Parts: sequence; structure tokens; C-alpha cells
Amino acid sequence: MKIALYKNTEYDYDAVQVINGDHDIKYYDDHPEYVRISDFIEVDFPMIKVDMNSKKVKAIDKKIEKAKAGIELLEQTKAELLSIPDLRG
Repeated sequence: MKIALYKNTEYDYDAVQVINGDHDIKYYDDHPEYVRISDFIEVDFPMIKVDMNSKKVKAIDKKIEKAKAGIELLEQTKAELLSIPDLRG
């Protein structure tokens, strides 16, 4: 795979663009807030064994917790609104 280093001009952070072949689109090149600051180089990362399914399950569990907290907040807000007496009449 080939990688190049880019600088984000708005927030001043570095980003890496990865391409797997000459046919891939260089995404950051189409966005003016990214400036390429290196040439593309070929890299070969030594891979490690990772249980991706367990990592995905953990990520989903965090999203579920966040969703439950949001639902609880909505239910609380609804209950508060329903507890306000109707003073129209």
C-alpha cells in the first residue's frame, strides 16, 4: 500500500492518505483544507492478530449505551412536559 502525509489547514493536524493502487482516488487532493506535505511511499506493515469481531461488538455496545442514555433523556423531558398543567382554560 502507498501512503502520504497531509496537513489540515483549518485545524492544524496531520492526516495519512492510504491508497492501495494507482487506480484509487486520492481523497484529500480533492479537498482544499488538506495539503499534501509528503510524496506517496510504499509501506508494508507487519500485521498483528486482532479479533475484529470482539472489537466491533465493543463499539456497538458503546453505541447502544449512548442510545439508551439519549432515550432516557427524551423520556425524562417528555415526562416533564406532560407534568406541566394545562393553563389554557
